[in-house]
Amino acid sequence: MSITKTMGDIPQTIESTFAAAGWTRCSYLDQSDECQSAEAFVAAILAQFSGLHVGQCGPGTQQAASDIDFYRAARPEVAAIVAPWQSLVGNCEAFATAHHDHMILLVNDDGAYFAFTDPDDRLYRFNGGFGDFMEALLLGYPFGAALPRDAQPFAAADGFAVR
Repeated sequence: MSITKTMGDIPQTIESTFAAAGWTRCSYLDQSDECQSAEAFVAAILAQFSGLHVGQCGPGTQQAASDIDFYRAARPEVAAIVAPWQSLVGNCEAFATAHHDHMILLVNDDGAYFAFTDPDDRLYRFNGGFGDFMEALLLGYPFGAALPRDAQPFAAADGFAVR
């Protein structure tokens, strides 16, 4: 999946929100090689959006609208949060938080986007590209059902029990 297909198209409905946060379209990303890993996707995302605070929390279209805080640098340690869903999502890397840091936004090796919600400890897979994911978060559109866990926490040496 290319960066252009995944990231290059910020929908017009949210382009002004990104611009207000200080973003300007980076044409050099449209000519980049295809991403082959979650790490490459995160590097491409942060090359364009690093450190930006976009949008604000509040009433949305169908659910609450979120703000998005893009990391300034890759934070590979954050991806450990998806361990209970590892067999479903594969290798993931985080690139931002959302909704006043109550969500962690991630991408996997296939370019699929996920939102981990801290208050209820759930992982949601978004069916769409980067721009669509940002639009859903910023405008308050639903992004799917929570994924089932591979494992449930319990008091064991490794902290997880397989279902």
